[in-house]
Amino acid sequence: MVHRRWPRTRRLHSRGQAVVEFALVMIFFLIILLAVLDVGRAYLSSVALENAAAEGALFGIANPACATAGDCADPDNIEYRVRHESVGGLLDPDEGDFAVDVWPADADDRTPGTQLIVTATYPFRPIIPLVSAFGAEVIPLQRAAKQLIP
Repeated sequence: MVHRRWPRTRRLHSRGQAVVEFALVMIFFLIILLAVLDVGRAYLSSVALENAAAEGALFGIANPACATAGDCADPDNIEYRVRHESVGGLLDPDEGDFAVDVWPADADDRTPGTQLIVTATYPFRPIIPLVSAFGAEVIPLQRAAKQLIP
C-alpha cells in the first residue's frame, strides 16, 4: 500500500511544479513576442516612410517650385504629399516631430538637371516598456529619396 501512494503524491507535486515553471517561462516568451512585434512595426514604419519620401520626390520633380504650403497650397506641395502618403497606416501625419526636408532648399536652385532630395524623419515610439529603460522612448526613423529634375 505504501508503494502505491508514493507515485500518486509525486505526480501531484510534479503537476504543480510544471505550472510554476510554465508561468515563469511564459513571461520571457511574452517579452520576446512583444519585441518581435515592435521590430516588425519599426520595419513597416520605415518602409512607409521610405514610400512617403519617394512620393514627395516624384511630386517634386513634376512641381519643383512647390516645396511647402508657403510655396503652393495643400495638397499641391511636397511636404503635404510626404505627410499624407500613408494616412491610415503606421505614420501619423500630424505628429509634431514628423519632419520633411527638401534639398535644394531654395526653389530657384531646383532647375532641370539638378537632383532633388526629399528627406523624411519620423519619431517611432515602441510599445515595449523595456526599451525606455535603455533611454530610447522615441527612435527617430529617417529615409530619403532622390530624383533628377527633368
